Amino acid sequence: MALVAFALSIIAVANDFTALNVTIPAIEREFDTSLSTAQWVLNAYSLVFAMLIVPGGRLCDMFGAERCFLVGAAIFLVLSCVAALAWSAPVLIVARALMAVGGALIWPACLSMTFAAFGAEGAGKAGAFVVGVAGLANALGPIDGGLLTDLASWRWVFVLNVPIALFAIAVVSRRLPRERPARTEAGLDGTGIALLAAGLLAFLLALDQGPLWGWGDARVIGLALAAVAAFALFAVVQRRKGADALVPSDVIRHRDFAGACVAIAMSGISFGAVLLFLPQIVQKVLDGNALQSGLTLLPLLLTYALISFVAPKLAKKVGAKAVLGGGALGMAAGMALLALVPTDVSTVDLLPGMIVFGAGTGLFYATITTAGVVALSAARQGLAGGLLYMFQLVGLSVGVGLTTTIATSVTDARIQDRVPGLGEVAVEDRLILQELLAGTESATQAAARAGAQAAQRLEELMREAFMDGVTAAFAVDAALTAVGALLAILFVGGRVRERREDTPGDREV
Repeated sequence: MALVAFALSIIAVANDFTALNVTIPAIEREFDTSLSTAQWVLNAYSLVFAMLIVPGGRLCDMFGAERCFLVGAAIFLVLSCVAALAWSAPVLIVARALMAVGGALIWPACLSMTFAAFGAEGAGKAGAFVVGVAGLANALGPIDGGLLTDLASWRWVFVLNVPIALFAIAVVSRRLPRERPARTEAGLDGTGIALLAAGLLAFLLALDQGPLWGWGDARVIGLALAAVAAFALFAVVQRRKGADALVPSDVIRHRDFAGACVAIAMSGISFGAVLLFLPQIVQKVLDGNALQSGLTLLPLLLTYALISFVAPKLAKKVGAKAVLGGGALGMAAGMALLALVPTDVSTVDLLPGMIVFGAGTGLFYATITTAGVVALSAARQGLAGGLLYMFQLVGLSVGVGLTTTIATSVTDARIQDRVPGLGEVAVEDRLILQELLAGTESATQAAARAGAQAAQRLEELMREAFMDGVTAAFAVDAALTAVGALLAILFVGGRVRERREDTPGDREV
């Protein structure tokens, strides 16, 4: 019963990373808002989760996994209700951010309690259980999100969390004994968390507002400088905090582990871009519904899941460096293929890029996580796993923000080139017209003012411009992922192939 509760809790937390990607156009329409605003529904969750996943693990050590789970589940439950009833985009975004606080307590607590349930001898089974359940939730998220959106409303994605949280709270509170927390000398680095979060938030806000305010605007430059200052102060604080730092200096100085963190963040940029924009293409360009856009992601997600099972065995044969390097290059190649799809795109055009990207993702994530964790001592491996996941989510958040900014800017430039006189229109009004593909009320009214025939032609041009923007952004993402692949090859996993002693015993093994 406890394992069922843990599995359902992991599904609820992991599902919320992918289920909302296919609902963004519906959220744009309902709240009459832009993609640049709606993408914060995704980024608020992943960014806060990333900042708190490591502190969440430390809180579990300090106060006990069961207590932290109950607090986290209660937060997740209440904020899921708020998100389901949200009356505006800002309310939904704030609810998503606070849901992540609960998720960041649930996740490490579930890990701890699952490993305890399986016992020391079943650690491998416990790890496979957690990874398998989370992978299943990520794969099913776009499908159940699309199905619920088409049959009822995107709000039901959050309603689904309510019975799961209630069941999990009932099981853990009534059936599991309270264990005495293990003593830990590590504290919580509140200053480090705040500085890192502030730096990322300022950076993402600069990306978000750049197309609207202009890249030379003092506010955008101020946000960029604030981000740089916050990151610099974060580095200084980490050195002074010692063992209590969010990222302890002895950990980040390890070349293999530091390389793994940077490489996994760079790859996360492409992963976040794909999860957001492939459903956008299906719904805004191919006129598909939310469920169809979720099903379109299946080739990518299934390939990712299947290759993940093969990756560990392959790494033992050819070495971790070869597998993770090949995986990262596969991700970059997949993004490049997606960047080359034609303007009059079809679902078939997306398949090669999705399959190559999925295969590369399966090889890369399964291998670099292991390589990064085992690079450190056994006493640091729990922290290592949390930090790697944090960097992955940071990369995902940056990918969503960066890709949205590039796509929005290029779309605006293309539509100005193709519609005479549009360049004289205020930036705010031009960006509102980009919402035409989502069917927002503001965009429809703006297009109607141009006349019915002109509005229809404008929508056709907007589809072409939108595809130009997305493919341009994907090209940048592919280049950044290739840089991450180079870093992984250079700094992670030891030699390309470990030299083995040629002894009879080795040959038998």
